[in-house]
Amino acid sequence: MATEFEKVSEQEDGMTYMEKVKSSISNFITRVEDIEDSFKKIQSNMMESQDELKEQLREEKLGAIRKALGELSWNKGALKALV
Repeated sequence: MATEFEKVSEQEDGMTYMEKVKSSISNFITRVEDIEDSFKKIQSNMMESQDELKEQLREEKLGAIRKALGELSWNKGALKALV
């Protein structure tokens, strides 16, 4: 199995120097674009995870508030019973 370098070398054998330069630059740009796409995908996944964490935190806060209000209501009822 030929390596990437060997494949490129085989393709470049019949090319002029400028064609080889253009091919190398084109390959480089393609790889940079692929890396950029990967970074964008990672960033998107991170933003989704962050949004999910924010929603989870919001739900936990609301649950804590509901629990505190329930305890406050129960304590208020207990105080009325004592008075």
